[in-house]
Amino acid sequence: MDVSIAKTTEQDAKHFEVWLNDPEITKWLSSIYRYNKYDALFHRFALRKNDNIFFTVKFQELPIGFVGVTQIDKAEKSGMVFVVLGEKKHGGRGIMSKALNLALNKLFFEFDFHSINAWILEDNNPSIRMVKNNNFKQIGIQRECHLVEGAFKNRILFDILKNDFKRLA
Repeated sequence: MDVSIAKTTEQDAKHFEVWLNDPEITKWLSSIYRYNKYDALFHRFALRKNDNIFFTVKFQELPIGFVGVTQIDKAEKSGMVFVVLGEKKHGGRGIMSKALNLALNKLFFEFDFHSINAWILEDNNPSIRMVKNNNFKQIGIQRECHLVEGAFKNRILFDILKNDFKRLA
């Protein structure tokens, strides 16, 4: 499978602007993305912050999404990961699962993270499968904290430790 990731550049911001202004994509993300118009300038600012890391995901050399890491705590060697498939036609093929695995490998072995966490909405089954396929463990549920289309949803909480990580073939 021809999947690669690279540290996001300012040139990638135009893709992010399209993806993060699509309500079908942002309904799965935190409110900063759901309730604000996202523009390339905002993304360029986010790239410069020390508590964020973004990897652009490419499939057959074309950008199709990204893996983001926020809430980075360098002292605790931890952060929160999220994955966005921007080009929806590529869903269901394991591409983003492979991209997450590549990102985890970089985070654990190049950036020296010890723990990475994530949350996923209870009815986002493809993303739940993706993190479980990457050896994340469910650690809890944050109840009715995410408002989507007029209904409160639970967030399922996951984490993975460096010792739990396994590279996908």
